Amino acid sequence: MKVVLELQQQASNIRRVTIRHDIVIGRAVDCNLRISAPQVSRRHCFLRIGTDSVAITDLESCNGTWLNGQKTVPGKRYFVKDGMKLAIGPVCFVARISGQKSDVEQSDATRVVDNGVSVEVPDVRFLDDDLKLTGDD
Repeated sequence: MKVVLELQQQASNIRRVTIRHDIVIGRAVDCNLRISAPQVSRRHCFLRIGTDSVAITDLESCNGTWLNGQKTVPGKRYFVKDGMKLAIGPVCFVARISGQKSDVEQSDATRVVDNGVSVEVPDVRFLDDDLKLTGDD
């Protein structure tokens, strides 16, 4: 399954994040997708990429995880469908989900983050070798 999180209304050169496996989103250094904003908890939420579904679980964050404008209940799994909006602190994504396991074709606007290397953009840091970043060009 392919999941692309598209950043919405953010001043950033990174517009899309392609995710290939389960990730933890938060501001802690050990999170796979790091959002360095004070409204984001250290371990904010867990995004599970299954073979036929995608789900998000809030990890008892202070400000909550929002799915299509509704605050999720901490610890409860919510299924994410294509086109749903996901808000984590000040950052809003639209989930683009396809049923196939396929890579995004690389172009000049696509960069893959190597293990241990981060790309810093306003309020968002990506720290995982399995996240693919795509620019707006």
